[in-house]
Amino acid sequence: MPKKQKKAKAKKSKKSKKSTTKRKIRSSPQSALKPSSTGSKAAIVTELLERPSGASITELTTRTGWQPHTCRAKISVLGNSIKIEKSKNTDGTLVYRKVSGSQASTAKR
Repeated sequence: MPKKQKKAKAKKSKKSKKSTTKRKIRSSPQSALKPSSTGSKAAIVTELLERPSGASITELTTRTGWQPHTCRAKISVLGNSIKIEKSKNTDGTLVYRKVSGSQASTAKR
């Protein structure tokens, strides 16, 4: 057998040994509301959003140690299961907060 055929055969066998399937892990909106532990970062984000004053991205990044885009992603995931509004404070800072009961029907996302 020529060398080129041997190399081609060897490459095919290496490819076949590797797994080509990828697992997709999806979290349900329900699991976003139930943090795995009380001290988890997800619990911290939920706690801060539930305050009447809400939370800014700066507060979230300081408390969790996450990057701003990670905090916004978590807010987005939580927004699938709870109503979250964003508004500006008097100083112009963008604040996210969980909308409670009667306000939930009139709040915009």
